[in-house]
Amino acid sequence: MLVGTDAGTTLESVKQFEMKFNEVVSNAVESKFKENGRTPSVKTEERRIFTREQIKSMTPKEINSNWAHIKNLL
Repeated sequence: MLVGTDAGTTLESVKQFEMKFNEVVSNAVESKFKENGRTPSVKTEERRIFTREQIKSMTPKEINSNWAHIKNLL
């Protein structure tokens, strides 16, 4: 139990719990990395956000080349 008889013992119990918790989580993460590798997933398409002013200042060619991102903003 984390709650002690006074603030000092409670604090010590919480610190010990935190250390053990972090150790367990770290071991679980390492285990998953060993199972699945450490290669991060790669986004297939980067999402871009344009302001209204940026869109207004674009040429038709720029709008067309960024249309996939712009149409989601409209």
